[in-house]
Amino acid sequence: MSEESVSTRSEGAHMDLCQDCIQDLKRCLGGDLQVWPAAEISPWPASEEVELIFSEDLALELGGSNQPGAVGIFYTDREEAVGGDSVCLLGPDLDEMRKKDCGGFPLARLVLICIDTGEIKDKDQLYRMLRAVEFGRYHVFPTGCAIQSSSLEQKESIRISRRAADAGISLASIGGLMLAAYHKIPQVKAAKIIFVTDPRADYGQFREIADRSEQITKALDHLVREVMEDCDICGMKVVCDQVREVMAQ
Repeated sequence: MSEESVSTRSEGAHMDLCQDCIQDLKRCLGGDLQVWPAAEISPWPASEEVELIFSEDLALELGGSNQPGAVGIFYTDREEAVGGDSVCLLGPDLDEMRKKDCGGFPLARLVLICIDTGEIKDKDQLYRMLRAVEFGRYHVFPTGCAIQSSSLEQKESIRISRRAADAGISLASIGGLMLAAYHKIPQVKAAKIIFVTDPRADYGQFREIADRSEQITKALDHLVREVMEDCDICGMKVVCDQVREVMAQ
């Protein structure tokens, strides 16, 4: 098989397998989402680096150490799966949380990204681009906020200062800043950022679906780089077999 055909099938394999994750995610979320199209969002101002929010200046903390959470990114080449740039919310927004003053709130951030695969020239560019999209989240610094990610715990926390809360910061405005960051990658056609703050949501299920998507990306890189390992003892065998099956179609 030529390198070009492997590359083309690799892109399709990744996107087709992630589509199952997206469908499962939508079923888990249900339909009760608040939605802000990008055109209706005023992105929150950005700082040049992450800010430190000390306890005496803390208004809200989402996804703290004692709270459930999840973070995940899901790629597709189907525009209808994303539906255009938007920020969505399941659960209370920051102003409502502040009124409750209960000490902490859960947080999931789940992102659907539509990729223009026609601009992908080879398999290495595909993998580098996917990782560039993912790592972009580490370079978003909303003023008056501290966003911290833990890949080990598969979650993210957001600390909101009193100054930012008093100025009317919202998850939509934070999401608007993140949308702009994703579009710094030329192949990103559209992005949907979904925040979940509802304490009744199934955060464990969100983490499981997000982990499946991450394993597909890892398996794609594993296969197209032709890593030589004993498949019978490799922990990625099941996912790699799924990717191989789609690549062979």
